[in-house]
Amino acid sequence: MKKTKPSISPQGQDLFEIEGGRPLRGSIRASGNKNAALPILAASLLTSEEVILEDLPRIRDVEVMLAIMAEMGVELEWQGDNVLRIHARNVKLDKLPPDLAREVRTSFLFTAPLLHRQGYANMALPGGDGIG
Repeated sequence: MKKTKPSISPQGQDLFEIEGGRPLRGSIRASGNKNAALPILAASLLTSEEVILEDLPRIRDVEVMLAIMAEMGVELEWQGDNVLRIHARNVKLDKLPPDLAREVRTSFLFTAPLLHRQGYANMALPGGDGIG
């Protein structure tokens, strides 16, 4: 297994390459903003273990992503104003609810976790804010 160092992507954002073979455990501190929160919510479905997210913004896009997760059978429990317990031990969904998927463009982020968990993903077209 080769070791890689964190590098800088062409766009100037941090890029971390992780080559596996070993389970990852621990905690990370991510920014408590929408651009960090939405991908982290989707990534929480990659494990059947409990995930605790702190400093999660209570905004519309987060609430829609949580509604989609609830439709998947994910256990969600707010433990304070901005702390959410997620337990995705039983994820099952034949298709993302089109009405909810159309509300946020980040609904496509559920593709990888569904493929990982179920072996397939039947996705509705994502939506979001109209521009123009």
